[in-house]
Amino acid sequence: MPTYKGFNFSSTLDWLDLEGSSWNYGAKNGEFGILNNNGGVGIITEQNGADFTFDGLWAKVWATGKESGGTDSAFGILQGYRDGVLEWSVDTSLNGSYEFYGAQAGLIDELRLGFGGIFLVDDIVLNEDVPATVSEPATLAIFGLGLLGLGFARKRKVN
Repeated sequence: MPTYKGFNFSSTLDWLDLEGSSWNYGAKNGEFGILNNNGGVGIITEQNGADFTFDGLWAKVWATGKESGGTDSAFGILQGYRDGVLEWSVDTSLNGSYEFYGAQAGLIDELRLGFGGIFLVDDIVLNEDVPATVSEPATLAIFGLGLLGLGFARKRKVN
């Protein structure tokens, strides 16, 4: 699935039913998760090229029983880029139990999932950057006139 909920996923990332299919290796929550099926780096970008924040995900090694721990391991890196510049980087170490990787500060336009080997990702949280609203001068003028009117009404009532 190349696009989901406003985000583009590279061809190395596939959405799978991890509970009710032959790939029942266990989702962290729900039924579905993301499989990096080529062992390379999976890349996620916002559909319209906008910046976004990375607010966390759970990951584990592929083909391991749900929360199995175990000796299968993969080492890699989770990275956020903005305009081609590395903004942050987190070293990763996975086994058969889901490991949480928390939010990182700053806006990015590309998230790279390089956990090493073939891995599962679940409960990923990405949030599009919503620009702050800027008040228009007309809105401020109307607000100011309203306050001025309240002041005159109060003054008249006191007299």
